[in-house]
Amino acid sequence: MLLRRLMGHVRTQNWLAVALDFVIVVSGVYIGIALGNWDEHHNEMAMGDRFERELVSDMRQDMELLNYSDRYFRQVAESARKTVEQLEAGRTDDPAQFLVDAYTATQYNYNAMQRATYEELVATGGLRLIRDDRLREAAIYLYTNPGPFVLSDYVRDSAYRDAVRRALPYSVQQAIREQCGDQRDEDGVISGLKLPCTLDLPAESVDAAVAVLLDHPTVEEDLRTFISTLPYYIDDQLLIVTTVERALAEVFPEGFQ
Repeated sequence: MLLRRLMGHVRTQNWLAVALDFVIVVSGVYIGIALGNWDEHHNEMAMGDRFERELVSDMRQDMELLNYSDRYFRQVAESARKTVEQLEAGRTDDPAQFLVDAYTATQYNYNAMQRATYEELVATGGLRLIRDDRLREAAIYLYTNPGPFVLSDYVRDSAYRDAVRRALPYSVQQAIREQCGDQRDEDGVISGLKLPCTLDLPAESVDAAVAVLLDHPTVEEDLRTFISTLPYYIDDQLLIVTTVERALAEVFPEGFQ
C-alpha cells in the first residue's frame, strides 16, 4: 500500500509527498531494527541471568566438594606421616592404629564437579553472557585447573598404595575400609574419612598384617617418596579454593549463595 502510494506521488511529481513517504519508510525500517535489537538484547540479558544463577549454584557445590577433598587428603597425609615415622623406627606403639594409618595413607577420592553449566557456556560461546568479569574468570580458573585431578591421580597411582594393597590380606583391608573408611554427608557425598577410629580385628590378624608391612622390602621407601610430594599437591588444590573463594567474595560481598 505504501509503495503504491509512493509510486503514485513519483508519477505526479509530488516531491514533498515522496520525501514524506521516504521518511516514513526509513523510520519504519529503523524502528523495526531497533526493536529487534532491543528484543535480542533483552533475551540475552535474561539468558545471561539464568546462566549466572546456574553457574553460581554449580560453583557453590563444587567449592564444597573441594573443601571435602582438602579435608580428605589432609587426613591421608597425616596418616602417612605417622606411618613413616614408625616404619623408620622399626616398631609400632599401637599395632592396630599403625595398621589403620598405613592403610589410610593409600586412600584416595575424587568427587566429580558440577561442570554442566560451564561446559554448556563454552560449547555455545555463551561465556560472554556472564557480565561480571570476576565471576567469569573465577569459573574459567576453577573448571580448567587440573589440580584436583593431579592430586587424586597422584595418590591413586602411587607405588606405596600399590605395595600396601598387594601385601595386606584382603580381609584386613576390608575391615579397615568398613570401620575407618570413607565418611559421607547427608547427600551421600564423600566428605572425609571416619577418623579417629578403633579397629576391631583379632590381635593375631593385626600382628600378622603389621609384620607384613614392617618386613616389606619397598613399603618404607615407597612411602617416603609418596609423602615427600603429597603436601605440595594438597596445597595446589587449596590454592584453587582460596583463589575462587576470594573472587566470589568480591562478586558477592554479602555472601556467596
